[in-house]
Amino acid sequence: MSKLTSRELDLLINYYIGVEEYGRLRGFYHGGTLREFLQVDCDLDIEPKSNSARAVHTEFIEILKSQPPQNQAKIVRAVLAKFYEPGLFDGASRQEKLHPKFEQVVQRLESESTLVDDISPNSTSEVVQVALKDADYLISRGSVRSAVSKTHIEQDIPKVVHFALLCIEKIRPAPASANANR
Repeated sequence: MSKLTSRELDLLINYYIGVEEYGRLRGFYHGGTLREFLQVDCDLDIEPKSNSARAVHTEFIEILKSQPPQNQAKIVRAVLAKFYEPGLFDGASRQEKLHPKFEQVVQRLESESTLVDDISPNSTSEVVQVALKDADYLISRGSVRSAVSKTHIEQDIPKVVHFALLCIEKIRPAPASANANR
């Protein structure tokens, strides 16, 4: 699973969001603003512990580093929505130059979500977990039919249907309009 790189994290924090005097992260002045951002803007159930602006800066970085790729994507997407200010400065600002890069980062992080992480089988059987990991591997190699058959191990039809839908979603080609913009 590919998460945000150290360089991407540095660019996001220091050049996209920005750090103000005394090491405060722009827009996050206390724990309440970080809590609201994570819970409302990102739709994540994360409860920050810090209250001082400097501690919030450090905690935001730690939270971002510790999240799985799909949650990192939610946070980066919310940062893009909250802090993007095109045309604020004469010429192209660093933020305007970085915005397309971070849109691509969000797409990469969202695509990194594995099917094994998306499925929480009722059974905690080790055999089922191994089968799901094998199926995820087969899907990544383009063998969806074999992957779906791997989920039949416990004859759990709702799980098989859910898994098949996730397989279709993962291999579905992008709409023609999305390909034309690339």
